[in-house]
Amino acid sequence: MARKGEQERWMGEKLWKVSVRAGIVVLGLALAVSGRAQSNGPERTGSSTPTASEATSPQEASAPAGVDAGNYHLESTIEAGWRYSNFTGNLANYDTFINLHEGPRLLNVSFNARSLNHKGLLFDSLSLDGFGFGGDPDSVARLRVAKNKWYELNALFRRDKYFWNYNLLANPLNAVGAYPPFTINYSPHALDLSRRMSDVQLTLLPQSRVRVRLGYSHELLQGPSLSTVHEGTEAQLFQNWKNTTDLYHAGFDFLLLPRTTLSYDQYVEHFKGDTTWADVPVVLFGQNNSFGFQLANGTPVDLGISPAPCASPIVNPGTTPPTANPLCSAYLAYTRGGRPRVTIPTERFSFQSNYVRDLAMTGHLSYSDADNTMADYAEVFNGYIARTAGRAATTTGLSKAKRVQVQGDWTAVYQVTGKLSILDTVNYNSFRLPGQFGFAAVQLFAQAPQGGLSGMLLPPAQFSTSTCPPPYTAPTCPQHNASSGPDLAIGSNLRYLGQEVRANTFQLQYDFSAHVGARVGYRYSKRRIFDYDAVMYTAEVFYPGGRVGTVTGPATAARGDCALPPGGTFPQSLPPGCTLQPDGSVVFTGLTPDSDLMHTLTADINGHSALFGIWVRPTTNFRLSADLELFSADRAFTRITPRQLRHYTVHSSYAPAPWAHLDGSVNLIESSDNVLEVQGREHNRAYSFSGILTPYSRFSFELAYTYGDVFTQSLVCFAASGALSGLPAGFGTNTCVLTDADGNPSPVPIAALSVYQSKSHFVTADMMVQPLRQVTFTLGYAGSFVRGTTAYVSPSSLLTANFLYANTPWGPLRFNWHQPYVTMTVSVYKGLSYVAGWNYYGYNSRGYADPVTLTPLGTQDFNGNTMTLSVRYAF
Repeated sequence: MARKGEQERWMGEKLWKVSVRAGIVVLGLALAVSGRAQSNGPERTGSSTPTASEATSPQEASAPAGVDAGNYHLESTIEAGWRYSNFTGNLANYDTFINLHEGPRLLNVSFNARSLNHKGLLFDSLSLDGFGFGGDPDSVARLRVAKNKWYELNALFRRDKYFWNYNLLANPLNAVGAYPPFTINYSPHALDLSRRMSDVQLTLLPQSRVRVRLGYSHELLQGPSLSTVHEGTEAQLFQNWKNTTDLYHAGFDFLLLPRTTLSYDQYVEHFKGDTTWADVPVVLFGQNNSFGFQLANGTPVDLGISPAPCASPIVNPGTTPPTANPLCSAYLAYTRGGRPRVTIPTERFSFQSNYVRDLAMTGHLSYSDADNTMADYAEVFNGYIARTAGRAATTTGLSKAKRVQVQGDWTAVYQVTGKLSILDTVNYNSFRLPGQFGFAAVQLFAQAPQGGLSGMLLPPAQFSTSTCPPPYTAPTCPQHNASSGPDLAIGSNLRYLGQEVRANTFQLQYDFSAHVGARVGYRYSKRRIFDYDAVMYTAEVFYPGGRVGTVTGPATAARGDCALPPGGTFPQSLPPGCTLQPDGSVVFTGLTPDSDLMHTLTADINGHSALFGIWVRPTTNFRLSADLELFSADRAFTRITPRQLRHYTVHSSYAPAPWAHLDGSVNLIESSDNVLEVQGREHNRAYSFSGILTPYSRFSFELAYTYGDVFTQSLVCFAASGALSGLPAGFGTNTCVLTDADGNPSPVPIAALSVYQSKSHFVTADMMVQPLRQVTFTLGYAGSFVRGTTAYVSPSSLLTANFLYANTPWGPLRFNWHQPYVTMTVSVYKGLSYVAGWNYYGYNSRGYADPVTLTPLGTQDFNGNTMTLSVRYAF
């Protein structure tokens, strides 16, 4: 009886093992994925080469070696469990940066099948891997299948849940006493998007002299987000994303010559953008973006999220909802949409060759000709804009653009002797972006107050000789002012941007011995840029009506591009291109007066770099290298582009013992553009150290530290009128000089240095210890500590309160980030183990969260804990 019980128990165990393995194979085939499995600790940074601790991991050393089934060797792993989470503080920030929540999770699944003799029927190797299933923001799946000499297939699927609601981004930061009287505790540009990416790559005859490569990629980005429109008031918009990208690829590799590969690739990429914008009542990100106000006639109205859309936005707070001022900037309705379609074909030829003795060469040449069309752009506005007296507007149009790009590079390394080598690299990059937007814009303006009604309580004014007869002062005339644009505009916006970059890098490298080597080189680059932007009007119509400054009557049509010069008379002094019509309107035709001057820019920039490098290896376990680049250019295209640059890099590696490896590096960039009108200066300095210790197979320790120092300054200029007094130090009235397109100096009265500086410390530590053969602990920590400052300067703050720093929270300029973690793995049976992991996430700002002049925003901090309990089985 005892022996019979043992046999039954033995049979039960065998059946259990077989069923588990069969289940894992099925799960692996259904849920396979690529990449490394999700861990409870942070990802490692730096090289992807496994560390010594990873190479001698006790779990790997004791993991089952798989099973043989017929012609295949099979291995599989599955890990599933439950994550618990709790957090305090700002939930939106936690989801922005972490977004790990409670629930069941399939943490990792993998399946591998390998033919024992390369005689598999359909494949010789197959692997499926996956992680992140069950609700995590990132999940990945990959399938790899290969048949010896016939094909290699790689398929990849990725899903990213991209949530962003950091409430200091694009936040108007309501001042105390502003209306509407509420705090905007969310980002007006928050989003919650999902991106799904699929890739399939197939290589036919991978080991033959002619290889064929086929591929297809698909990406879909969609979801809701918030946006704003910056006209009149800051209206909150609902943005519905849907962008689709498809990429088709066919390539050929030719190995017809010894040690030489020639390749040709053809790519066709197609993009569809179907994103829309609308000012509509919607509840999103916990915010009710409803029209929280009404006009006196009961029409819902949106005052926006600006601190003060007008001086007195509410005329009756006792109604439900409150009644808004009809002459306050507000929105009754707004929509915007357009469906761009882009097709990008690209041809690419590349090669690599060692055919000639002592000469190695690589290179490529590609050509792309892209077309972008959008035939249905439409923007519709209904409301009131106090600055222009605009009452309604519609803009429709058709846009077309091309992008022609040619890229190429060639690199050759010639080994002159065993110690001397010559390296030469030639780079070429040229693109042209011509574009045109043909538009038709109609703008309707408000009527004058009449019958106790005004602004949005009256329909928009429609100009005609019956409703607005001469002298064009009737209350039903469009109420224009000096800021009012044209009533009708038909034309084209012409854009062109072209750039050509040529560079050549020549270097000599000499190894004096097995312990010392050096290199010296020179790089020359030439960058040619042409930028053009103009608006050609077929007709820009300005109707009379209202008041422009002190002018009434027909002269009110002399606005915008047809404005009279100082002291001019109407219509004798109308600018060229402006014609007075019989109905009292003025029509402008042609290029806008400044388009052929202010929006044309050409630049030829020559750059020179001296290159130096040295390496020393006094012993087999120590190596030190240093590199230096000295760059100088005769011009700069933008104010933040350096004319002088010095780049220093130092790297060292030391292995005092087989189980210890130390690494250190220094990366310093110093740049400047010290011309009078810029006074730019920057530096970016990074110092890093890392160490890996694995003295025993049951113990390993890793430590890494990086210190960063970023600084930038440039001169900013403001135009101001009136007397200024009590300016802060660093401001002047005659030191800021800019030049126009013709090179003529244009003095600006106020100058200030805009400064940004950030110093950061980043540290990671990771320790693995195995006190018992069945128990393994992993303990780690990652932390960032950032202290930054910046000067926010604006003309209004200078003229009113002489503030050097704007009244904004410090936000991401100063914060502490802590992320400790602990993982325990207990092996309970061959291939079966329990895993418990704990992570802590702590974000704590270290600056002014609520300046005294702003409505309190609340804390930006959050603290979260996650605990993951899982079961892992492998065979």
